[in-house]
Amino acid sequence: MSLNELLVYGGYLALLFVILLTYKYSKRVTVINFLTFLLYTFYFLYGLYFKSESGSGLFWGALILLFTGIHFGGIVIYLVLKWINNPQETFVNKKYLLLTISSLVLVVLGVVSRVSHWPFGNLILFAGAVIFCFTVVFFVIKHTNK
Repeated sequence: MSLNELLVYGGYLALLFVILLTYKYSKRVTVINFLTFLLYTFYFLYGLYFKSESGSGLFWGALILLFTGIHFGGIVIYLVLKWINNPQETFVNKKYLLLTISSLVLVVLGVVSRVSHWPFGNLILFAGAVIFCFTVVFFVIKHTNK
């Protein structure tokens, strides 16, 4: 499995985790986001696997990453606005919010630096992914013990 495939699958897992976080605020928003995710993912994966002749596979792969990133960013903005507007109803500590946003920034910087062939791109990307994974693990451990 190449690093590009790991980026796509990691992006999918992060997006699904963030979509599940919206379930507390609105079941309708969660269902709409999940169906939207499935719709554009299946369409772009179909294009990637069955319509990628003469080099258009790069285009389909870029569309998958672009739409997943935009969707992820939109849901994170939605969650941050919900957490700011209703701090007493939130189950997320500011520490988890800060770690999630910082890991998102590190992953984006790592991807951009890796694509641009800058030094330390893989290290920055790996650091962001590790911070995100530890944040998810500690968040799940804390809320399953209650």
